[in-house]
Amino acid sequence: MGKKIYTICITIAFVFLFAGIFLNVYADGLPDDQALSILTISLILDVMAVIVLVGMYIYLKNHKFKDRSTFRFEIKNGLDNLEAKLQGFLANKKFYYNSKVLDEIVYEKGTGLLIAKQCLKFYIEGNTLIVEAWIVGDCLERNLEGKFYGAIPKKQLLSVLNELQAII
Repeated sequence: MGKKIYTICITIAFVFLFAGIFLNVYADGLPDDQALSILTISLILDVMAVIVLVGMYIYLKNHKFKDRSTFRFEIKNGLDNLEAKLQGFLANKKFYYNSKVLDEIVYEKGTGLLIAKQCLKFYIEGNTLIVEAWIVGDCLERNLEGKFYGAIPKKQLLSVLNELQAII
């Protein structure tokens, strides 16, 4: 649902922006009174595009759509010192604890500005460490499947998970 809303909002915003650009170009050769009314319509379309994008951002921030990959690792070395091992490993890999995620313990790497943010969540069931891994980009969580969007951070995160499996 989140990806559909995202796609629809981006499409609407681009339609508004391109219509505004087209009207700006069209108004260039017209008399001043006609050009002014067309430029006003163009400005209104641009403002509507910004409103759609801001509304989409607020909606997606408030509605967490979880799209995560889940990995199960058998704990071979026992549960004692597991938390210390995990924290040491994550600190070595430059992951930090995000206290802003209220209902989950999530470790993150990156800011999400140039490259998608990498996220990990851990919990234990019996003798199994369960790891949820995902990247965050464009306000959406994305699992580690697929080769197109976020290929570099996905590959880096899969490499971290392989190393983690070796030490557990």
